[in-house]
Amino acid sequence: MRYKKYLIILLSLFILIIFLNCTESIPIEEKKLVEVYAEMVIMQDSTTLSAIDIQKKVLSRFNISTSDYEKSVDYLSKYPERWQNFYDSVIVYLQKQEPLPKTPDEKILPKRLLSPDKKNL
Repeated sequence: MRYKKYLIILLSLFILIIFLNCTESIPIEEKKLVEVYAEMVIMQDSTTLSAIDIQKKVLSRFNISTSDYEKSVDYLSKYPERWQNFYDSVIVYLQKQEPLPKTPDEKILPKRLLSPDKKNL
């Protein structure tokens, strides 16, 4: 009877260990991954470096290994809903990074005609 308890406990621990090792998780926090991915997109638009060089440069700046980056992207791409949410977050991040368009200062605008016949004074 005593051996059965030990056997059940050992079997339970074994199953728990297997379960914990088999569960996938994302190596890089999604918020940080959004920033990394967005920085790569920005660099693609502003440099002549190759995609591989851009990836190396950005990953080194964020202190992320290529392996962790690839695992994170692979993990997200397996789940379309999570991938879409991630991609939407990247778009929002990029929009926040764009400088806002300058609004013209009304004081320096030239005076305009009110009509073809009348002029502003």
